[in-house]
Amino acid sequence: MAGTGKTTIAFTFSQILDNIQMLGASFFCSHLDTDSSDADLIFPTLAYELARHSPAASNALLSALEKDRNVGYKSMRDQFFNLIVTPTRAASEGLPTPRPLVIVIDALDECANQSTVSDVLAIICQYSPTLPLKFFITSRPERQIQNVFLQEGTSRYSRFTLHEIEKDIVSADIAIYAREELVNIAERRKAGSSINGWPPEDRLKTLVRLSGSLFIYAATACKYVGGGGSIVDRLADVTDILPNSPNGETSALDKLYGRILSAAFQGANAREKDEIQMVLRAVVSVRSPLSIDGLSDLLIIKTENVSEALSSLRSVVYIPSSEDTSLPISTFHASFTDFITTKNRSGEHFLEPSESHQILGLRCLGLLQSSLAENICQLEGLALNADVSPSTIRDRIPEALAYACINWASHVANIKPRGQVPREVWDALYRFFDEKLLQWLECLSLLTRLGDAVSSLRKLEGWSQVCRCFITMRIIAEQ
Repeated sequence: MAGTGKTTIAFTFSQILDNIQMLGASFFCSHLDTDSSDADLIFPTLAYELARHSPAASNALLSALEKDRNVGYKSMRDQFFNLIVTPTRAASEGLPTPRPLVIVIDALDECANQSTVSDVLAIICQYSPTLPLKFFITSRPERQIQNVFLQEGTSRYSRFTLHEIEKDIVSADIAIYAREELVNIAERRKAGSSINGWPPEDRLKTLVRLSGSLFIYAATACKYVGGGGSIVDRLADVTDILPNSPNGETSALDKLYGRILSAAFQGANAREKDEIQMVLRAVVSVRSPLSIDGLSDLLIIKTENVSEALSSLRSVVYIPSSEDTSLPISTFHASFTDFITTKNRSGEHFLEPSESHQILGLRCLGLLQSSLAENICQLEGLALNADVSPSTIRDRIPEALAYACINWASHVANIKPRGQVPREVWDALYRFFDEKLLQWLECLSLLTRLGDAVSSLRKLEGWSQVCRCFITMRIIAEQ
């Protein structure tokens, strides 16, 4: 389940394997990045890394690409066989029982297309017994992912469920982690000297108990303690929580997230509260992380106000320590997004996903309307994209505009047609197609993302059909 430490384990295991030259390749999926959440990129990426690891595999891969340069666009099964199976077998020929290389794939549940993930797993299960490779895969127990392994039977894989480990073992690990983190916080505050008796044993035991099986609780609590103010008072804050909600394993974590958000809004005026909420909506709902500058341009909020809104959320939102406002902002952990977008967990802090996507979709369309222009890079003559310098593209198509070009349709397609889609959404779409369509295509071409035009329009087409069906059913019901 979320927060048990899967990615930390996968990362640490990858480091160990790399040190002993047994890491063949890795792919860490993340919903925060478009490429990292694209399951279609897993096999080509693994093939590239395996080729870098072995000259023989590299030669075999080059041969496969020379025979069929379009193999990357073929079925997942053809990709795996031509890009991974054939080169790997070629690389292992003639070697005396080599140690198997290990491929690490983390957080498969964070991929956008779960049906593709099912294909990835089924193909791996089919070929892995005959390859000199071992696969280490982590995921939340999503139904589609579990179904693949159930169909394959248990002979081809072993399963380890983190949240079912004996409580004593987990508690001991969390205690080691929390003690070291809290001591480090105290030493940073005291310029190298620690506080006597810190952390208090009773508080540490309570923190471990509240964490249960969730490392993310201890990690978030420690971030909160080190975030400012008295570390003694802040540790008391996070250990005085009484988890009595019906949310089982996440009860204490939900209370902690709720307390952090309540503190963030405390003392803020109406405008500041609106800006904190707007920034939160963007951070948890954007398709790829934006910087403070990008958030400012997209949300139409001053840069300094975005920074101020984020400053009270450092326990749950990653904000680079650098003063550079062009570095990306993201949530620390997927469990926070789960919390704030689930009403029975977040209560008054709940952010309805469809509403967030509607707001972001309208902001994207508004930015396209105000910023797109013919010949946006002011090129002379019939210049090729390759002739346009990256700096010119960055200057003329800044981060927020590039984000809007690539992701506006994804946000619109996630607006649920409850009752009816607001008129302002239809009006914004009409103006876009009437006035900005060709300029949008030009912009995507300069960004080398022209293929996104097709996927964007398909998403919009599917969404409009759902809207039409919903409206038709509503009319029939009313009659």
